[in-house]
Amino acid sequence: SADKQRALEETKSYTTQSLASVAYLINTLANNVLQMLDIQASQLRRMESSVNHISQVGARENRMVEF
Repeated sequence: SADKQRALEETKSYTTQSLASVAYLINTLANNVLQMLDIQASQLRRMESSVNHISQVGARENRMVEF
């Protein structure tokens, strides 16, 4: 019975370690996804700025052609 109890305690310990490891990996993954989303948002802001600049230049050129 002592062996069974020890085996049970070892199993609980392994289970706890495994769950902690999975939780750590999920946390790492979530942080990486958030970082990727931040980078993509920054890239989208730069693209938006470029598109706005291009459309402003195009509008100016159209006005110059009209004269």
